[in-house]
Amino acid sequence: MIEYQIEILKRLKKENVINYNEIIKITDAFQIASGQGLAIGKTKGMLDFLIKCGEIIVKKDEKIKIVLKTKYDLAKLYLSIDSYITIEKDVIFNSYFSR
Repeated sequence: MIEYQIEILKRLKKENVINYNEIIKITDAFQIASGQGLAIGKTKGMLDFLIKCGEIIVKKDEKIKIVLKTKYDLAKLYLSIDSYITIEKDVIFNSYFSR
């Protein structure tokens, strides 16, 4: 799990862009037991980046971009993709949203 967190954090520090398809893969991984480590790790990495470094640009295609400026923007994006993913209320991410 921590390796996914570190990997995405390093990548975002180089370029604060993530592809929308990767966001979809992360949200899908929340629903699969074997994917939980990936989903949790990458989500924590993105939350760390948003809190400490700034915005993340989610590219859907060349023209459409979603700009995440806060941890709540990431939570809303996940919720818009899958109504069962509520990271704001999840115990695993409590330390991020209780600040």
